[in-house]
Amino acid sequence: MINPSYDLKWNGIPILSKIQIDELGEQFVNDFCPSAMQEPCEIDVDRFITNYLGMQLDYNYLSHNAVYLGMTVFGDTVIPVYNPHKQEAEYTPAKAGTIVIDHSLLAPRQLHRYRYTAGHEAGHGVLHALYFNQRLQANQDSAAMVQCRISGAFDTNFATPPEYWGSLEWMEWQANCFSSALLMPRAMVIQLMASLPQMALPVRRRAQAVAAMTQTFNISAEAAIFRLKDLRLLPELASLDID
Repeated sequence: MINPSYDLKWNGIPILSKIQIDELGEQFVNDFCPSAMQEPCEIDVDRFITNYLGMQLDYNYLSHNAVYLGMTVFGDTVIPVYNPHKQEAEYTPAKAGTIVIDHSLLAPRQLHRYRYTAGHEAGHGVLHALYFNQRLQANQDSAAMVQCRISGAFDTNFATPPEYWGSLEWMEWQANCFSSALLMPRAMVIQLMASLPQMALPVRRRAQAVAAMTQTFNISAEAAIFRLKDLRLLPELASLDID
């Protein structure tokens, strides 16, 4: 496993731009599965988490209404979960180095959201262990885990301007960027777009690009559109309707 180097804030949060996170994503994919950087393909995010990062994957209901999609645990603790049989909240033990995915994402129609959530939590595991470990050493028990809500999925732009973001907002932004960079590495997206036949009509070109992204990387149309817009490959995608 690579050990990337980057600047840190005083509290251990990385100082990274989108471009730098894209570069990290390519480095990780190239080390995890070198052939993937030669031919655009789906990244096995489960195997990346378990075999490459050495973290554990677990599944539980994190709330009664799926408002929380994922959680990354940094210290041995107990986590709040929902018991659907008893219809009540309870606590269950969780080990350090565990990524918990909400059980609702195991449904077949949730595959794309599952993959993006898993990539997001992997981003926390890669980028934010130092921040949480420092807080754990300071006996701040609430820092043993980070819960990620449904809001903000796919997008890397939040309603609040960055100058007003706190630590959690920056970490959520970085984890979103990391998930995109891991599941859709920049160089692979550029290569895929270059391989497509040129379409005369913009609407057909947009639809062709999104279809190629979803089929190649096994991600949703929404995630594909955000990625292509972020990379400024097809800025006109803002007007594309999603079924």
